Amino acid sequence: MPTLRFRTLILAAALVPLGRGESTRSAADPATLAVAGDPNPPLACTKFRRIRPQVVALGHPTALSGASGGRHTPVSPTPTSPPASPATLVTPGDIIPVPGGAVAVEPPTPRVVVRSPAELVDTLNSSFTGIIVVPQDVSWDLSDHTGLPLRSGVSLVGERGMLCNRPTLFDDNHEAPALFELSANNVRVEGIHFRGPAAGNRSAEQPYVHAIRVKVDRAQALGRGILISDNEFNEWPGAGVTIKSMMSRRTPAEYDPAWPRPTRADADQVRVERNFMHHNARDGGGYGVTVDGGAYASVMGNVFDFNRHAVASDGYAHTGYIARFNYVLQGGFMQGNFWNQHFDVHGTNDSDGNDVSTGYGGSAGEYYEIAFNTIRGKQTYYQGLKTRPSFMLRGKPTEGARFDANVDVHDDLDAAVSLKSDKGDTGWGEDQGKFNFSATGNSFGADYSGELAAGDFDGDGRTDAFLATGTAWFVSRAAVEPWQLLHGSTKRTAELAFADIDNDGVTDVIWRAPDGALGYLKSGAGVVIPLTTSPVPVTELRFGDFDGDGKTDVFRREPNGQWVIWFGRTRAWTAVESSGFPLSDLRFGEFDQTPGTDVVVVLRDQWAVSSGANAKWARLNSRLRPSFNHAVVADFDGDGRSDIAFDNGEQFWVFSSGGRGPLQSLRDADGLTSFATLDHLLVGHFDGRPSAGIVTYGDPYRSAPGDVTDRFVIWHRERGRDPFAQVSREAMR
Repeated sequence: MPTLRFRTLILAAALVPLGRGESTRSAADPATLAVAGDPNPPLACTKFRRIRPQVVALGHPTALSGASGGRHTPVSPTPTSPPASPATLVTPGDIIPVPGGAVAVEPPTPRVVVRSPAELVDTLNSSFTGIIVVPQDVSWDLSDHTGLPLRSGVSLVGERGMLCNRPTLFDDNHEAPALFELSANNVRVEGIHFRGPAAGNRSAEQPYVHAIRVKVDRAQALGRGILISDNEFNEWPGAGVTIKSMMSRRTPAEYDPAWPRPTRADADQVRVERNFMHHNARDGGGYGVTVDGGAYASVMGNVFDFNRHAVASDGYAHTGYIARFNYVLQGGFMQGNFWNQHFDVHGTNDSDGNDVSTGYGGSAGEYYEIAFNTIRGKQTYYQGLKTRPSFMLRGKPTEGARFDANVDVHDDLDAAVSLKSDKGDTGWGEDQGKFNFSATGNSFGADYSGELAAGDFDGDGRTDAFLATGTAWFVSRAAVEPWQLLHGSTKRTAELAFADIDNDGVTDVIWRAPDGALGYLKSGAGVVIPLTTSPVPVTELRFGDFDGDGKTDVFRREPNGQWVIWFGRTRAWTAVESSGFPLSDLRFGEFDQTPGTDVVVVLRDQWAVSSGANAKWARLNSRLRPSFNHAVVADFDGDGRSDIAFDNGEQFWVFSSGGRGPLQSLRDADGLTSFATLDHLLVGHFDGRPSAGIVTYGDPYRSAPGDVTDRFVIWHRERGRDPFAQVSREAMR
């Protein structure tokens, strides 16, 4: 059961996104995709999650109507079940971050926990099929054992530790082509940190080493049912994951029609999902994912940062990838005097029948789809004349390349996408038809990285940071861990509410349909569970346990001033007290000895409280401040009661303990920081302390590298005048 302190946090933290860009504008939702099963498993730190079969309608992603970049008529999916009726709640944004017809990867049995690197190597080299578990918190050197096989029917799974930390397998060998080799079916790799040998070295002299190499053999029907999910890959001079066909490096003219060939429908046979891929960078190499030589892959819901390319392809015949719902952060490196693109497709320069492998011109694979991604990083070079592209296409795919419904920080499509037949081309004002390229439904000049909220989305008792990027929702555990995908949706933070609506100790995401149907996504994932109806948007709802029964209730105010509460106990709206004060004047928390969430307001010459929102105004305190505008309610002194805090400017904060005490200093700052005001920062118990902490991005005016200023920093009362301290281990935007 959530504690009173946590309930107060939800009331205080869920209402306001952080800092910059607080517009509530949102693109219209795409049309419904019918779904069977749960394509968005909850974020709970499940050690061995069962991967259920996915059945999802196929087709191009539907354009976001009203978004910049125009519209197109999508390919209509064939639904697997009747479409939802207008009054039925469906997933917010109706975006499903799983490709169609995915092969189910059922956890095989038996299961074995390996206790040493040698035992892991021996098990992998044996005929064992089942789950191989790497224990939590280990860091094993596999430098002498690279090229390890992942055989059919094997799941290599990491046991999760604190904050779901992954065990580490690392390779300091600069010779082997890959740490793991996979040419098999029904293989799962999940929950492991794979660290490569680069150690920050980006020299082109390094051997081209991958973490996992997937070899797809169409003739032998190998390379099917592959799931590489929820891992971390960094410091690989080659790629975190490379997918390569055994029919490697054939141009369309060289590809015998009798040979087996993949199509875009095969992309979901090799799924690379929900991984964190960062600092894979080498001059001439260093990628998150590569798809080469007649292979296809699905790249979904990953977070990329500081890679040479996030996803790349060599562009040979019958090659392609479908990349959706990924979050590409802005980190990167210059190679020589230029910045490399995030998504990349090579040309084979075979237009004259000769493959000279320049990487430009001629054919460029078969089909590429970059859709519903959020892309940051638009660094300029050449005296500001050129911009680091989101996508560079260097030839003509035989079936086409699409760039649809992305949220992109670039100013327009021309800045975001570079189409080039020759390395010397400018990449400006290209003829899209010449490259078999199309784009629609993109939102340009968009950066929603400041629109944060807070809640405990994994139930570990520590507050997490939540971000809606405009294409998907991501969460950072305790604001320490890198972003991880929760759910694909165009809904932004200001269109959502956050509370433990089903009383299981985990924050849920509440969403209201246009027809007034109110529902929630458990832990921010899965499908919408119907709750009730509401005549007001979620921004005008407040959440708490008003009757003190341990169940979450929902508060709203009628236009005539009547207060109405949907009680979790009765699951019905009930009129309680009334007041002429607008909702913006009210604050919510625990301010008296009676269990239940209370309402406070500035009433003439005093602060007043309505116990449980069901009692007349009673005196709480003197009129210490004339209004509660921009006031923040949280437990700042750790006594289990709600406090009321104010920002006096220049990071000087004061608070009233329990709302009954005098105003006293909360933070006597130096006035040199550049953070937003207190009511625009995240408030919660991120580090497990009884007293609430404050989280924001690093101070951009502090002399520090960019990735440090883009990390989360934290302050709590015990720090006094000390600056915010770094809390996230990696850059977060």
